[in-house]
Amino acid sequence: MTGVVLSLILAIETSNPASGKGAPSAGIALVEADGSGSVRPLDVEWLRTLGRHEDDLMPAVDRLAGRLGILPRSIDRVAVSLGPGGYTGLRVASTTGTMIAAALGAECIGVPTAEALARRSTGPGPKAVCLAVKGTSVWVHVFPGTGGFLLPVEQFPKLSVRTLVADAFLPESVREWAIGSGVFIEAPRYDPVAVAEACLDRVEAGPVLPLYAREPEAVTRWRTRGK
Repeated sequence: MTGVVLSLILAIETSNPASGKGAPSAGIALVEADGSGSVRPLDVEWLRTLGRHEDDLMPAVDRLAGRLGILPRSIDRVAVSLGPGGYTGLRVASTTGTMIAAALGAECIGVPTAEALARRSTGPGPKAVCLAVKGTSVWVHVFPGTGGFLLPVEQFPKLSVRTLVADAFLPESVREWAIGSGVFIEAPRYDPVAVAEACLDRVEAGPVLPLYAREPEAVTRWRTRGK
């Protein structure tokens, strides 16, 4: 389109590679944005399992850029899905995204994973995106809402939602409550293009750091050593 300045976004989604259950859930995308909030996906590259998905992150960037004939220095912005999710995947994605952006002189924008997932949800609202299930609590982000929080499973009946975006790790008690209450349960759709879309609502604001639902166990052990 004449007169429209396009920017190129590299989006990284590796927050929850174990959540796919038959559908790809870790990948990258190159997307054009025209400055008006519209995006045009150029292509998506799903990560291959090489021991761990994150081991294929940089090779995937190279494959995708090569396939499209795009020079890395053409990238204006790197968008990273921040989690909550797997400890290693989030650390690798945030570090890699930051390093790519620094090397190219591009912006690096962190996007809470729930914001990207909500963009691909087709269930009725209000809806709650459920992540980082562990024990008797779940990280929940309600849309529309103001942010994510840890919710004990026994408090789910207090949520005024019509849809839960949740994977197979959702506690059975929560699943039974949702079915009995007529709350629709929808599998998450991890899409790096959605990460690129969500980053358009944000500006670069300091370091891009993983979003953890809880303090990582390794950090807890290190912090409490010698006590």
